[in-house]
Amino acid sequence: MVKIENWSITYPPLVDRFTPPEHITQHLHGAVYGHASHTDGSVVTTSRIVNWKGRKVTTRHTEYELGIPDPDYVKWYCNFFGKTEEDFWKTVENNC
Repeated sequence: MVKIENWSITYPPLVDRFTPPEHITQHLHGAVYGHASHTDGSVVTTSRIVNWKGRKVTTRHTEYELGIPDPDYVKWYCNFFGKTEEDFWKTVENNC
């Protein structure tokens, strides 16, 4: 299975307040290891996330195992949502 490290969740660049919710997709961004099409350590943005179970995330083409998230992303997430780092990990483990 492909592993993604230093990951964060990203959204399409053209999302704004007028974008219908069904058009807002989540993507992973981070360094991949064990991917057939990318050199280990290559930074990629995945296709949209279609399934999330604990630390396993499936996109249209690949299943990823989540490694350590980007610390700046964790900090942003906690600040933005008023959560603790413990809350962040509960969210990840419970299918983000």
